[in-house]
Amino acid sequence: MLPQGRGSGKSRRGPRSRRSPWTDRSAEWKRIDDELGADGPVRLVNECVDRFLNLDCFLGVYGFRGSRAFPADALLKANLYESLCGYSRPRQWHRAARETDPMKWMLFGANPSL
Repeated sequence: MLPQGRGSGKSRRGPRSRRSPWTDRSAEWKRIDDELGADGPVRLVNECVDRFLNLDCFLGVYGFRGSRAFPADALLKANLYESLCGYSRPRQWHRAARETDPMKWMLFGANPSL
């Protein structure tokens, strides 16, 4: 299964969502993609969300209020991955988005306040 945005450089975005700093064509994203294991947990979470969850209804109403939101599917993937890794606090997720390659890969370089 292809990660979010692979091939098109786009994720499933709500009407007012932000763009991530990277695409699947960004050098840093490609470097991390090459280094991640083919069967690692980050790829499993990414594939499961893409394959088994239909977020269309949610994305239809997501991001209409307040500041532009980060892509909901990417945030869901990040939260699931970090929970799978045993991290349950948003502060931990935020730090991981800045410091760990799997989270940088999944969020395409974005560092939202999860």
